[in-house]
Amino acid sequence: MSIPQIMKVWVERSPQGISVISYSSYAILDLFWIAYGVVHKEKPIVIVYTLWTLINASIVIGTLLYT
Repeated sequence: MSIPQIMKVWVERSPQGISVISYSSYAILDLFWIAYGVVHKEKPIVIVYTLWTLINASIVIGTLLYT
């Protein structure tokens, strides 16, 4: 679901209808999962949620740039 949002923001340069608050919240919640993965030494969790953090952060940054 996030890939179409990235395409809309970065390719079309149209952030209309994208909530900065929602995607910022997702990015912040991803940080808790990363911390959990580090504490429990679970590399798959750390890798997956690091990628999700980058995806969510790119949506937020693009939305703020093109608003």
